[in-house]
Amino acid sequence: MDQVDLAGPLDPVLGRELGHAGAVAAAAALRAGIPFDLPVHIRDGAVTLPGLGVLRLGGRDGWARVSSAGEGGFVLWPPGQGLPVGATATTQGATTQGATRQGAAGPGEQGHWIPLRVLEAGNGRHRFRLTVDDLDPNRDCQVLAVAARLDRRTVQRWSALLVRGWPLVVAHDPAQAAAMGAGLSTLVPLDDRGRSRYASATCSDALGAVAATTPHDPTDLAVTLVHEFAHFKLGALLDLVELHDGSADAVHYAPWRADPRPVGGLLQGAYAFLAVAGFWRSRALASTGAPAAQAAFEFAWCREAVRRALAGLRSSGRLTRLGERFTAGMTARLDQWAGVPVPPAVRRWAIVMNDDVQIIWRLRHRRPDPAQVAAWASAWQRGAPWDPGVIPATPAASGASARVHAGPRAVPRCAIPTTEARTSRHPRQALVRAHLADPRLVGSGRLPVPEGLPGLTPGALTRADVLLIAGNHEAAAQGYAARLAAGMPGVPDLAAFAGLAVARRLASATGPGFRPGPETAAFVEHPEVLYGLTRWFRDRTGRLPDVDALAAWVGGDPRARRGYRDGRLAEHPAGTGGRLH
Repeated sequence: MDQVDLAGPLDPVLGRELGHAGAVAAAAALRAGIPFDLPVHIRDGAVTLPGLGVLRLGGRDGWARVSSAGEGGFVLWPPGQGLPVGATATTQGATTQGATRQGAAGPGEQGHWIPLRVLEAGNGRHRFRLTVDDLDPNRDCQVLAVAARLDRRTVQRWSALLVRGWPLVVAHDPAQAAAMGAGLSTLVPLDDRGRSRYASATCSDALGAVAATTPHDPTDLAVTLVHEFAHFKLGALLDLVELHDGSADAVHYAPWRADPRPVGGLLQGAYAFLAVAGFWRSRALASTGAPAAQAAFEFAWCREAVRRALAGLRSSGRLTRLGERFTAGMTARLDQWAGVPVPPAVRRWAIVMNDDVQIIWRLRHRRPDPAQVAAWASAWQRGAPWDPGVIPATPAASGASARVHAGPRAVPRCAIPTTEARTSRHPRQALVRAHLADPRLVGSGRLPVPEGLPGLTPGALTRADVLLIAGNHEAAAQGYAARLAAGMPGVPDLAAFAGLAVARRLASATGPGFRPGPETAAFVEHPEVLYGLTRWFRDRTGRLPDVDALAAWVGGDPRARRGYRDGRLAEHPAGTGGRLH
């Protein structure tokens, strides 16, 4: 870098990159306690030493030199004839049980060295320290918007959350906690503004760093640390071996995402949620009462979600032999957990809420050809048996969202955003969690449910949702059917159709495996077929067909065609209440 003519013309982008490299080298030398003399770049009137802090200078940008000066000290020589500026950086800081004492917080800090603050929890082998990086201009590698410099109150909140959340991680797996303490070093706060849900992310180009919005509670923080550390470990492994072929086609279903995922993203998510399942297993076994039921639900939901993701990975044809061995190990872990006791009602909710999000995903991303739907409608009207024809197995991989990642290491190299490491992405899931905590909340089956439940936005729930969680499945089905009947032609209501499917699933499934009967299996196995037919009749006739009869017909129920050979539709006019026949 010394051979570059810093006084001559230099591409601005290249200059910033070279200056950043110098700052990284200077920070490393400070940590190692070795002498240095390096060029750095002043950006926005400041010089950043990554992982340590920022020296605010003011004035114009340009090149400067930074040199070591005694233990932990450095001197910065600004461009031109300016006087050198000295400061002392420390990799430790004077900490309390939380945030550092040194350095004021706030956007007005100018003309001095501003150290990064440090959060601390635990002690001994399980001492855990996180440097809060809310200053480095390059900290936004996770794609998500980063927060500005935190005020003291927010830092204190983070500190309190860590002090209470870290012991949960240690209690879950002391060995993993020790590894986490050595592997995770930095917290990058994300911008909370305009967010209704908690979010976190990791990036393998910033190993050891976790980006996150402010957690709701200590448990959320503990789950985030477990989740993101799993990403961290898998990202490191993918630097050494290839577990998949690097396909960038975003066509795979991931229960924790609304968008189709490339194989690498699905693998990352499955591994991270396997770790989260283990955390909730520990919490369920260590808790009693409502907290135990909630933890059991989270465990059972994650266990079922990872099972479905692993099935997608195995059938993808994209795994290498090492990838097959790796996912076989994950499957073995799930098999070990098959005997973990989960209350039957909680297990039922875990399965059904997995069905709920998968049905919505399939309705959004698997759309049968309109000609095929018309052929099915004709067969139904003639009383002919259902012929599957061509049902799309995967969504089309097109557009920017399908090509964000490329190469076998692309997912960990790029951002891995994780919205809601818990399972409350969908309003009905959030309501199930609240119901398990306090059954009286929805016992009456009436709105309004109190606002402020994690994962819920105002107006997200309908009365049918509340009836569903309260156990009144028939009334819930009628409510969802009314929404479908009253809907605008051509305007989909995916949540209402999925709610109808879940209501029918809950009403018909029996036995320890909680398998749907033949009259309702199509709601889960072929929801895009039923939805396509429902919309076909609704948009052309203004009337809703007998969705139950359609489901029995598509599901191959031998009783399904009785009474329909004359082409009669058991239907009701749009907007008249939407009763199911």
